[in-house]
Amino acid sequence: MVVKLQKNTSKNKEIYYFRGLSKLAIDSNFEAIQDFNKVLELDSLYYPAFADRGVAKGNLSDFRGAILDLDKAISNSINDPFNYYVRGIAKMQLDMYQDAILDFDNAISLDSKFADAFFRRGIAKIAIRKVDQACFDLSQAGQLGSKVAYKAINKLCK
Repeated sequence: MVVKLQKNTSKNKEIYYFRGLSKLAIDSNFEAIQDFNKVLELDSLYYPAFADRGVAKGNLSDFRGAILDLDKAISNSINDPFNYYVRGIAKMQLDMYQDAILDFDNAISLDSKFADAFFRRGIAKIAIRKVDQACFDLSQAGQLGSKVAYKAINKLCK
């Protein structure tokens, strides 16, 4: 049985959104972007679609596009530490380390147990030669459960 979607209904927006999330979960990023685009055609103010499209764009190495989408998600929705975290990763890929650190700071201020944000902030600080601060962040990440943080400490914090 084939189900036809009616145009421009909020229920269809949710169907496209959740299908996009499913595609994102199986690393079908291009197809996920298409679904998130459809969501935004139906509702240009549905900011979770901007955030998740930003993730998909980042996965496809479109870091500038990811940052633009995450900017919209962050400026127009409730504070979600994951949005700052993902935008920080995209900024690191573009060697925007200071800006990335600010995003990781925001993620950590919203979730003080966000181990991956401490880890990434530590790596960004290594890139700008703030080794002591970086090692503190890596240690905090390890304390919060990041195994890879201890490997980084062993390699970078001597």
